[in-house]
Amino acid sequence: MKFSAIAILAAPLLALAAPADLTAEAPKDIEKRVVPGCVIHHDWDGEWTEWGLARYRTKFTAKEIPSSDVCNVPYFNCLSMSNRQCWTEGDVTIVDASFAKGAGWGSYQACLQNGMRQWAKDNGCKCEGAWC
Repeated sequence: MKFSAIAILAAPLLALAAPADLTAEAPKDIEKRVVPGCVIHHDWDGEWTEWGLARYRTKFTAKEIPSSDVCNVPYFNCLSMSNRQCWTEGDVTIVDASFAKGAGWGSYQACLQNGMRQWAKDNGCKCEGAWC
């Protein structure tokens, strides 16, 4: 029973943890490239509550590179994020993820900004959207 109480009390602290540093070099399995005319873009698409957590949906598009690149690590895979889902519909890639309610909004914004900047840097792209 002690473990359960500790786990329950520690869970909110873990959810408030800062997003992972995405400014580090990309892992070797992610090819860095410079793509002329490359533009990446994101649109916040919604928020709802699921199992007591805030769930955010973001849509990503790209010109000259596949938008599905956002599903690769380290893009949009932050420490404070849980139950991340990533899929592609046509030319749009959609990412859903859960964060702690309240403070999770800041974690989501930081994760999105870091991910967009890293994705643009790794591809030599122009970044468009509110969190570039």
